[in-house]
Amino acid sequence: MRTLFRYTLNTIRLNKRTSLSIMVSVLLASTLLCAMCTYGYTEIKWRVEIEEYEGGQWHGELGGDIPAGKLKLAEDNLYVEATMLKGPFTCLELPEGSRLPYLLLRDADENYWDMMGEKNTIIEGRVPERPGEIAVSKSFFEYHPEYRLGDTISFPEGQRRVGEEPLEAALARREGERFFRTGEKEVTLVGKMDLTTNTTVPGYYAMGYMDREALSDQDELVIYVKLKDIRKTYEVMPQIADAMGIGKDEYGRYENHFAYHTMLLALNFVFPPDAAFSLENIGQILIYAAIVLLVMGAFVMIICGAFQVSASARMKQLGMFRSVGATPGQIAVSILMEGVVLSAAPVLLSLGAGYGFTVVIMRLYTDIAGEFLYFPIKVRFSLWAALLSAALSFLTVLASAFWPALKISRLSPLEAIRMQEGTGKKERREKRCAKERQGKRRAPEKRHTFPGWACRKSFSVKFLGYEGELARASHRANRKGFRAGVWSLSFCLMLLMGFFSFMSLNDYLSERNRGGDDFNIFVRLDMGTEADRELLQSLQAVPGEEESVYYCVTRAAYWAGPEKETEEFRERGGFGSLDLNRWAIVNRDGKYRIRVYLYGMQEERFDEYCRRWGEEPDGFYDTEKVRAVAWSAAPMYPEVLNNTQKEKMSYSHLKLSGKEELTLEEKTEDSMETDYRFPIEVGAVAGDGPRLGDVRNNYTINLYMPLPVYYSVVGNLSEEKEGKYYTYVKVKTAPENDLAATARITELCEAMMAKEDIYIASTALEEENNAAGKQAMEAVVDCIGILLGLIGVSNTLSAVSHTMMRRRREFAMLRSVGMDAQGVKRLLGLEGIRMAVMPVFISVPVIALLLQALMGLVDVSWPDFLPWLPWGKIFFGIGAVMAAVTAAYWMSAGKIRKDTIIEAVRDENV
Repeated sequence: MRTLFRYTLNTIRLNKRTSLSIMVSVLLASTLLCAMCTYGYTEIKWRVEIEEYEGGQWHGELGGDIPAGKLKLAEDNLYVEATMLKGPFTCLELPEGSRLPYLLLRDADENYWDMMGEKNTIIEGRVPERPGEIAVSKSFFEYHPEYRLGDTISFPEGQRRVGEEPLEAALARREGERFFRTGEKEVTLVGKMDLTTNTTVPGYYAMGYMDREALSDQDELVIYVKLKDIRKTYEVMPQIADAMGIGKDEYGRYENHFAYHTMLLALNFVFPPDAAFSLENIGQILIYAAIVLLVMGAFVMIICGAFQVSASARMKQLGMFRSVGATPGQIAVSILMEGVVLSAAPVLLSLGAGYGFTVVIMRLYTDIAGEFLYFPIKVRFSLWAALLSAALSFLTVLASAFWPALKISRLSPLEAIRMQEGTGKKERREKRCAKERQGKRRAPEKRHTFPGWACRKSFSVKFLGYEGELARASHRANRKGFRAGVWSLSFCLMLLMGFFSFMSLNDYLSERNRGGDDFNIFVRLDMGTEADRELLQSLQAVPGEEESVYYCVTRAAYWAGPEKETEEFRERGGFGSLDLNRWAIVNRDGKYRIRVYLYGMQEERFDEYCRRWGEEPDGFYDTEKVRAVAWSAAPMYPEVLNNTQKEKMSYSHLKLSGKEELTLEEKTEDSMETDYRFPIEVGAVAGDGPRLGDVRNNYTINLYMPLPVYYSVVGNLSEEKEGKYYTYVKVKTAPENDLAATARITELCEAMMAKEDIYIASTALEEENNAAGKQAMEAVVDCIGILLGLIGVSNTLSAVSHTMMRRRREFAMLRSVGMDAQGVKRLLGLEGIRMAVMPVFISVPVIALLLQALMGLVDVSWPDFLPWLPWGKIFFGIGAVMAAVTAAYWMSAGKIRKDTIIEAVRDENV
């Protein structure tokens, strides 16, 4: 074995060209794999950092109103690393005449301030560090400039009450509420928080410091838990909740605001144990793994060709080793050993090169993205990522060397010495044919006896000359060498075209989803009373506006029995086939509680919608006997992904009839403390919803009524029904008028309402804000494409060079029998054309099939997607590969013409 090792090292030294080619290919492959591993690790850690920065480091929340005496049940659990505590709200009354009457204060312990996201909202000052110190939202300082950081102030402390009933401090305003003073609290302002609260809540948000040692067993807490092993979250948290006696609701979920930090858990690949398998959960992982495997496959084909050349070149020497006692396994190990030796240095160099390439790409991205990138990206180097990339690189090399090693090890010593790689297979085939001739079965005819052979031969000679016939024969004789080169080129071209095509498909899906919206400007006004009609009318008179609508919506419940199912719904399985928890439906005593959405529409739009279904709108304005247009809506494609157009397609799942009276309940959750019921008559049955840009088809009933009637209905609902007066405004403009109309709408809203109560979004504004990020991503994609292109070109040069160098004897023989330089050049030109075209014929259909499969999953048709294909980049990639083949043949032709016949015949070191 030691002799074989020395021989392998000597062969590497002598075959400098082949060895260098293999090392360059390995370096490129390892660099790309290392860059992919580094990028993947950086991306995950970056997203985890963002989630922990904004949301905190907790894994599970046990909810609120938990007595402090039960805290030990969590702290004493062996799997719990830390607990973070937050107390209940308390009210501090501000001086009379303040814009909002209260400071809504809650304290948090040291762990909470250290590990949760609120500390990162401090934009001035510091976090509270001792009892009595508080941080307050920035809006408090904006509207109360008389207060400054460092001030120590004494405020009345107490409760909000309606009559004798206390209210939760952070609830929306209640009519007739008053402040019940229970004491005095002295606080010091130490921090300004980048937080605001809607004016529907009558107070500014504030946070203080909680001393754990001062807690009594009866103090109520919100408890957050961080586990030592995040993978045990879904196992340990229910155990703690059960020990604390936290009950479950009608959907089998723990009550009292029990929650998981699902995003952080998912980023750590921790998913609920009872969750159904979903491609959404592992979709990015599968895509990443598929790209890595595709890259490895491409480089296996690339490097395999080089190893095949090296193994073939020393076939005679290996045969001599076999003749003196070397086993097939030792011969195979010798070739694999060559791969390990040649890849050691490139793999080590690739760790730095891959990391450097990732740093350059990320720096390019951050420089272009600029302020768009609100959270900095830091490229991270991980020992595990480095080991993974090195393992993948060595695996690629070993897979590349395995096939040539296996083929050479199977040759007999005589076959190897004679350098006839396929002799054994040919002899076995001849023996089989001899048996067939003896009568066992009919032997297949030899190819030259097929009809038309002479015609093909004369065609080649007639139109391409004898060089064309020689090129065809040469390609057939060296088909194994050509096959390796063609397939390696095809893999590179597939990788390049597939990368750009898949990115374009993602862009198309994003644009399609945006295009599914009826309106391009969205406004939400968070109100606690009826909307100001003057403001709404002024918003509808903005210059450039083509269409607009405003409406309100709130939620109720209705109990439906199986007898209400439509025929189509029953054919689809009815309520019995649904995952009730997914759709928030409750089954009790054979009846199903479903959601009902009450819409209060702008009068003109409601009248238009009502007449569309054959009813006059006058009968729908009675506030005593409420009538509505009813639409029962179920999703036509409940499992559809990433297709907003199909997500909006619906059918009616309940039998509703005109003049039918529906008894609705305000109580949509069992935890709601209300038993209020109210009737609404079905004035008309609709087959779809109005043009609001708001489709709620999750097995619900949507009831549409004029806005004044809606106000009369929700006015009877309990005060805890928050959001019932929220008003939505949708506006459609031409794309060029979007930004100007959005600016005017913002100006009008801020002139009549507090900024905290306004949310405005528009398509053009989103595109403008994302322009830098999109440009940065395009630059990154182009850089990766350039790297893939360089890999493809270098592979092309390597594959052609290996093939040509292995055929030096063949060209020497042709020159010895009289072929001149022009004939050699023409022969190589014809071969080059064939080798340049074949990868295109192979890779284009494969990419088309892959795209077709992916497009089928997301429901995209070729006519829609063809304009989005990156034709320029695809043709550039094809042209680059063809140009590289041409250049490689041109350089090889020059070397072959310079060879003397004697040197070419004797040379064994390639």
